[in-house]
Amino acid sequence: MKIPDLIFGSPIGPWHKWFAWRPVFTYDRRFVWMKTVWRQAIQKHDYLDGGRDFWFRFSIEEPH
Repeated sequence: MKIPDLIFGSPIGPWHKWFAWRPVFTYDRRFVWMKTVWRQAIQKHDYLDGGRDFWFRFSIEEPH
């Protein structure tokens, strides 16, 4: 599976398994809840203002 490139931030950690104990949306807008998913920490680029500085992106399948 090809994960799209990020526009507004950069990955700051590896992908790891996480149990979605709260509802989350994957990068392709799938709704996932009470399942094991993959997540990766993302940090906003320094030159951008506003919005959150840190977020996670999620994937149902193991990213390559």
